[in-house]
Amino acid sequence: MLPARKASHLISLCSLRQRGFGIYILILILGAVATVTVVSMMTSSTLKTREQITHAQILAESKRALIGWAITRGSSTPTDTGTDRPGDLPAPDVISSSETPANNYNGDRNNTGCLSVIDGTSLVSYDLNARCLGRLPWRDLKMALQAPSEQDAEGRMPWYAVSANLTRIDVCFGKLNSETVSLAYTGFPADCTASPPTSPAAPNPPYPWLTVRDGRGNVISSRVAFVVIVPGAVVGNQQRPASPLGAANQYLDSMTVEAGCAAPCVPGTYSNADLDNDFIAGDASDTFNDKLQYVTIDELMEAVENQVAGAVGGALKAAATSAYTEAPPAARYFWLAPFNPSGSAYQSAAVNTTRGMLPNHAIGGSFNTGFQWSMTPSPPVTRSGTVNSSEVRSYTVPAGQGSCNWTSTVTPPPTTTDLLRRVQCTATVTNPESGVTRRLITLTYTGSTPPAPIPVSTDPTSANLVISPATATAPITRSVNRTTLSTVTLQITDYDDNSSNTWSWNPWALQWEYGPPIVGYGTENAGAGYSIRTWGISYFPSLMRNWYIANEWYRFIYLAIAPGYQPGGVNNCTAANSCFTVRLNSNTAASSAPGVVLSAGKTLSTLSQTRHNPTPGNYFEGNNTASGTLIFDRQTPISDTFNDQVVAIKP
Repeated sequence: MLPARKASHLISLCSLRQRGFGIYILILILGAVATVTVVSMMTSSTLKTREQITHAQILAESKRALIGWAITRGSSTPTDTGTDRPGDLPAPDVISSSETPANNYNGDRNNTGCLSVIDGTSLVSYDLNARCLGRLPWRDLKMALQAPSEQDAEGRMPWYAVSANLTRIDVCFGKLNSETVSLAYTGFPADCTASPPTSPAAPNPPYPWLTVRDGRGNVISSRVAFVVIVPGAVVGNQQRPASPLGAANQYLDSMTVEAGCAAPCVPGTYSNADLDNDFIAGDASDTFNDKLQYVTIDELMEAVENQVAGAVGGALKAAATSAYTEAPPAARYFWLAPFNPSGSAYQSAAVNTTRGMLPNHAIGGSFNTGFQWSMTPSPPVTRSGTVNSSEVRSYTVPAGQGSCNWTSTVTPPPTTTDLLRRVQCTATVTNPESGVTRRLITLTYTGSTPPAPIPVSTDPTSANLVISPATATAPITRSVNRTTLSTVTLQITDYDDNSSNTWSWNPWALQWEYGPPIVGYGTENAGAGYSIRTWGISYFPSLMRNWYIANEWYRFIYLAIAPGYQPGGVNNCTAANSCFTVRLNSNTAASSAPGVVLSAGKTLSTLSQTRHNPTPGNYFEGNNTASGTLIFDRQTPISDTFNDQVVAIKP
């Protein structure tokens, strides 16, 4: 039997050991709980990080897709009406009471205009109240974006708002270019109040740009072209039932900046779901989880200006190397029109002009010219009186006494290889010969059937449709052959206006007419087997689609042809100082360029630039204004002192 003291000591030791084991177990339990807690926190953090990455990827992809859509409007659209403009953006995908459920939030833009959802059923469209808010039209943008469902309970489908200035809901904003988007918004024009308006208003933007604020209500930018918002999961009282689908306020959040906030701040409640063109990009909280990406109109137009310059350069090279070149192929660039941004869009080229504007002519529009023709073999001529057979087969209309019109025989609107298919020339020649005061001439013919090639000759009298000069000394030395005709019709009528009115037989109307006597006529109608050559027609090709003229981009574009590729040049860069170099931030970005295209961008007030005059320094900056320079500069990012876009035409 143990002494009481030892027994007590043993009991105490056992108790201590038990307590130590219990503490050990407790430590294990607490460690396990801590581990679970840490793992749970890590899992939550990982999921949150993944969600942030996903949202960032969606926003970046949406931005790229929308800018890509905007810069290719006009050049990528199948029709050439001129209504599709570089810089335009799609209307949102909206929910409307007029749509079936299958068409609600289906990824397609609203083609009927810029319609905006308010409460799930009501829509606002034209006039000052026009708002453009809905989901991102991801299918129109060709994005590989798959929504979890139309309901989008998890909040991953991007929402999208755009300034009504860019959606073509009406014709209020008639021209979209670097200058018009820089003008101030002064309110909704009174003459745009029709629904929809039918005539363009003043050049100022008729609708406000969007505004984006930070989480303290401060304006980040009031010149926003579009915003994209990833809404996140539900917060507060939001509900996202499958039917009917929720309106914007069930997805997009609000934020309140309390009065008395530390400056700088602007107290108030801001919502991404209402229709006030005002959006907020705040930090995430329990009541706000929208992620917002925005692009200003200035950022968007920088991309548009670069794209327009590239389109002009591409069209110029295509014309020089394919549609209007001789065999064997050689890049023959043509003379340019003198730089005159305040003048007409349809300016003629001038001999020896190698720096200036793109010469242009509207397809289907008449222009004054002289012309000559010669037909072989000898056609069956019908003639009477003062008109002889040789005049029907070969004749010269003096310069300025005729006009011509080129059209295309193909639809959709022509490309550079098929735009010169049909020619219609008319002339009124005064006192052409004794006894004749006025000779009326109508000549119409159709050339080879598309897509047959259009051979070109450098001999000014060897073929018929003069395009542009190919030597350094003569203004008219290039022609397009027309040796195969489907039809040719020629009518000549001579009048003697000095004689008393009388009854004359009109062979074209097949009737007697009272008036100045018809003293002669000639006609020829030929078909397959005949050939015609016409020359002496001063014509320069229409290289750009209608959006270029309709939006007056010609006022901001400047071209230069390098010495080695000028008309009459060697068509290469082998000689010293024969081609251009383009530098980016003072580093060579392109060399051996046959030409360059400059886009001016908006007016820079810091340089006291004034537009609508022929001084390049009022449009371009730095070395780009130097006469005869072979080096052109571009800078990125653009600034308040330099915003030229420069595109090199590649050999």
